[in-house]
Amino acid sequence: PEVLLSGVAGLSEAVFSPSGVSFAVQTKDALLLGDTADLSTRSWVTLRAGESFAGRPTWVREESVLFAVSGGEPKRDRLFMHKRGQIKSERGGPLFVAAHGGALLNWDHSQDEDDAAHIAVVHRLPDAMLAEVVLMDHRDRGLDDRSGSQVVAVDCRQEYCTPQVGFLAPDALDGPPGPSLLLRLNALPLLNGGHLCDAERLKTLPKDAVKEAVHGLWLIEDLKAPRLNPVHMGPPNRIDNFS
Repeated sequence: PEVLLSGVAGLSEAVFSPSGVSFAVQTKDALLLGDTADLSTRSWVTLRAGESFAGRPTWVREESVLFAVSGGEPKRDRLFMHKRGQIKSERGGPLFVAAHGGALLNWDHSQDEDDAAHIAVVHRLPDAMLAEVVLMDHRDRGLDDRSGSQVVAVDCRQEYCTPQVGFLAPDALDGPPGPSLLLRLNALPLLNGGHLCDAERLKTLPKDAVKEAVHGLWLIEDLKAPRLNPVHMGPPNRIDNFS
């Protein structure tokens, strides 16, 4: 083992690019780009006054990274993209802005080219118990702009276990062409079928309805017609899905 960075304030875990050629690391005030061949690092993205990083960065193919900030102006979590070749202070977006009092917990990118790309975001609502999973296309958005986005699931007990999302490669499962979305979620089944996808609807359900939430892994196989299906690991180390 070799120590690359030491005594750096706010140092995060390393996140590797899809090929493993590069890695990104967040510090207190900058995102560093590293090279696995010679183990060199350099400043890639710099934060603006009053900002701090939220969550961990996610690679978009080999040339870009998604990162989120909190603080600064406006004082709401925002998701941005930075590409290789941009100056350190440049960024694309925001791609998503959290509600006032909410937070961005994690996110992922389908790795498709921009016109066909999907981004999934876990957005904690101002009600600390609830988080929504938002599936959206690749475009810049204003503070409260939800165009091109859809809430595909609601986590009812996020304070006990943070929900997470991640895209699977198109060839990871036998199913519809295109990426699938894997979720770790506290999903609430509904009596008429399906699962809760609208946080406002929870207000119309019995007060203790959230006790029926089911924690586990869930799969959305078709992003054009999103539907949660529970998954379990079956031998030999494969993912089986059932409905």
